[in-house]
Amino acid sequence: MEKFKFKYATYHYILLVAGLLLSVGCIVYNVVNLLTAINKDLITAYKIITFSVVVIVSVAAIVIFVSMLISSCYVLDDKGVSIKFGVIKTFIEYKKIKQVVLFASNNKLTIFLSDETFDNIVIDRNEYQAFVKALLDKNSKIVYLDNYEDETEKE
Repeated sequence: MEKFKFKYATYHYILLVAGLLLSVGCIVYNVVNLLTAINKDLITAYKIITFSVVVIVSVAAIVIFVSMLISSCYVLDDKGVSIKFGVIKTFIEYKKIKQVVLFASNNKLTIFLSDETFDNIVIDRNEYQAFVKALLDKNSKIVYLDNYEDETEKE
């Protein structure tokens, strides 16, 4: 089993951290408002439900953002490629992968599947060759095109 970590762009990190900070801010703001309402005897069932829902959604957002930062990766095991994007997980069987292409124009690694869909591999460019080698070791029928020049991109 081989593991390749997602490589986020800088703006992805900024957005994830901003989401974390906003979620923490929502929790603090709503807890303070709830405590203020309780102290002033202005508490109603509606306020309790509203504050609770916002806190629950904020905690869920924190869990999602932290898991995206910590555990986003590609895992190549005996059956296929597992794509773990935080708490979201997908799986691609090796037999469904037709080809892997490294495009020369933009230096992007892409997997093309038998159902005419594709998935861009978002890992460090220095790991492209190790990823492709691990993939071809698992299924030698996969076609690999290195530094492919796409004619449609030239037009």
